[in-house]
Amino acid sequence: MNIFVLCGVLFLLIACTGTQKTLNIHDLLEKFLKTKQTSWRHTNSVIKSANIANIKVDVLSTFVLNGSIESKKSVDCSEILRNDPSVKGSNGVYTIYPDRTNAKKVFCDMTTNGGGWTAIQKRVDGSTDFYRTWKEYKEGFGNPSHDYWIGNDVVHQLTKNRPQKLRVGLQRYSGEKGYAEYSHFAVGNEDSKYKLTLSGYIGTIGNSLDIQNGMMFTTKDQDNDELGSINCANHYFGGWWYKACHATNLNGLYAKSALLDPKYNTWKSWISNHEAFKTTVLMIRPVREKGLIFFDSMNIFVFCEIFVLLTVCMGSQETLNIHDLLEKLLKTNQTSWRHTNSVIESSNIANIKVDVLSTYVLNGSIERKKSVDCSEILKNDPSLKGSNGVYTIYPDRTNAKKVFCDMTTKCGGWTAIQRRVDGSTNFYRTWKEYKEGFGNPSHDYWIGNDVIHQLTKNSPQKLRVHLERFSGEKGYAEYSHFAVGNKDSKYKLTLSGYIGTVGNSLDYQNGMMFSTKDQDNDKLGGKHCANDFYGGWWYKTCHYTNLNGLYAKSALRNPKYNSWRTWISDHEALKTTVMMIRPVQFEKDA
Repeated sequence: MNIFVLCGVLFLLIACTGTQKTLNIHDLLEKFLKTKQTSWRHTNSVIKSANIANIKVDVLSTFVLNGSIESKKSVDCSEILRNDPSVKGSNGVYTIYPDRTNAKKVFCDMTTNGGGWTAIQKRVDGSTDFYRTWKEYKEGFGNPSHDYWIGNDVVHQLTKNRPQKLRVGLQRYSGEKGYAEYSHFAVGNEDSKYKLTLSGYIGTIGNSLDIQNGMMFTTKDQDNDELGSINCANHYFGGWWYKACHATNLNGLYAKSALLDPKYNTWKSWISNHEAFKTTVLMIRPVREKGLIFFDSMNIFVFCEIFVLLTVCMGSQETLNIHDLLEKLLKTNQTSWRHTNSVIESSNIANIKVDVLSTYVLNGSIERKKSVDCSEILKNDPSLKGSNGVYTIYPDRTNAKKVFCDMTTKCGGWTAIQRRVDGSTNFYRTWKEYKEGFGNPSHDYWIGNDVIHQLTKNSPQKLRVHLERFSGEKGYAEYSHFAVGNKDSKYKLTLSGYIGTVGNSLDYQNGMMFSTKDQDNDKLGGKHCANDFYGGWWYKTCHYTNLNGLYAKSALRNPKYNSWRTWISDHEALKTTVMMIRPVQFEKDA
């Protein structure tokens, strides 16, 4: 849907739903100011999103107020995200102030389920020893970029006043991932020995943490478990809410492989033989009460059932009739619609930026414009940013195709044309299969040469290749121009403009036609590269990269595997490969 920008319009909120009521934003903002500075300006109004069926339209208006304000430091990652929504999708280390005074470096997950998660524990590489004293667990230790414990005092501070949700993310060395989520999580103060309280489990890995519920924290130098004379912390080499002793030991020893022993960082209800995990993350986020919007520690302002009109500002009289604007979206003249609510969506400090979001629901039919690729899906619904997964596209505006969309990397909108993550799909296929596509976009798949041609023939495309070794090391290659010819050209490859970290292996295949086991279009003469290297590809004589070759379950070395020679010269098999494309124009429009 087109975006309608209404510049230089002052946003006034006036009456709706039978009662006349006015909200004076000017007065509301003034409460945030230390002085009586009241110079402020409206910057723009946009239709933020429109959902089809019962049409839901979000109108977002932004105001900037120049004035001084008492800066309130963010207590957790959710406040950081509310104060600056542009960090959504940007996972990393941030500074929080749990008590509004003392700084604490933490890892923030700004992607999962809307982002705003504060990691209280993180283990990704075994770089930090978790067999620590009471004092160390009280104060926290480690490096939030790698492995760390935030500190029991901080966990208590974050959970004592505001209801919190806990999410546990786990990954096995096989690559399989799972999670547990608890709708209520709290940790008591030091006098309570940091007693654990949690409830409301949902997830994919079972409720191991329930066994530890109600328990006090135990470390190697302070035994608060229920095992009598034996100290579980010393027996299982961690600090934890041990009972007698555990069904999960996420602060136990870290192994470099999937060893089986309850002394490691395990979760028994998922893998009953206490298998060590590659990655564990515990993270919390405030539970949002229904109907309330929080920002900073200020009061909650919810403006329900308020009809929004956009009127005068900046010397010129101009009115936007949203009713008329919405009608353009309808195939019929159905104009019955209702406003549902208006809220202050966010407030940024310094030059104060306030976003007022108003939502309308319109009952009527709309001509659905089918998205040709993932970039169009994201443009039509920006709320999908950060939500990687399988979507339906219509490359020719008619025929549906299930694809994997990367909605995170570099602003998202990438359509995966190839994806290999677990070896579940055989890529040694015929010409017809490569032409039409095969596999499962949730796991391993090839989108189809006809679709790639369709997506690249009219709109200049960028190609991005993601690679991951079995060691966990990642790299990428990006090409500013990528195109694939039609069937008559044998799907000839054209690309240029390399940047990246893995070297330009694909340049060797540039200009080549596609070859499969039943159609030889390479330059090797009497031999057939596709049969020698077990894939379908733009083989020359034969390859510097063979991303559609055989998939190995470990880092085997042979050019028949899915390899990228300029990164790893001995043709090491890769754990993950993804090839994805996006229109060049997308970045210019973003």
